[in-house]
Amino acid sequence: MSLSVTNFDDYSVKKIVQFEGMEGAGFNCDLYRGTKKVAFCRDNGNGGDVTVRWSDKTEEELLLTHVASLPPIPFDYGGGLKKDLKIDEGWFVSDLVAKRGMEKELKKLRKKCEKATLYRIPNKHRTNEYTEWPVIYSDKARASIVAKYPDAEIFNDVLAKGQIPSVLMEY
Repeated sequence: MSLSVTNFDDYSVKKIVQFEGMEGAGFNCDLYRGTKKVAFCRDNGNGGDVTVRWSDKTEEELLLTHVASLPPIPFDYGGGLKKDLKIDEGWFVSDLVAKRGMEKELKKLRKKCEKATLYRIPNKHRTNEYTEWPVIYSDKARASIVAKYPDAEIFNDVLAKGQIPSVLMEY
């Protein structure tokens, strides 16, 4: 998973609506701390900041304190210029939305793996493509794929190890 935030504490997002804005994907969502709705968030998809409309000042301060405790993200601008980037509330909420999307896709892949063998061949498939072979996964199915494609990423194996398949790394 390519999310920058690794500690979401007790925060989650619900009622996510995604859409295309003028400069990319946008979203609306409700932000929760535990079971309490604490804010409405919107990314217009226009390259600007995420707007957060708080239920009260205390909740805003709690999130800002949590976000301030997160480690900065190392970033290489090129030409020898490196600088740590500080996560803000918009980045935090955006990563929560991405995490939720990735979890939904992961659930779909797990369900597919119950009835089929899923694999991706790095030099054949694009980043977000894979083959769904309608054969229930077994040692025999694995051996057949590996014999033909030794560098294949077999999602059934990846998921069994508790890892994330490469097709979801773009989230």
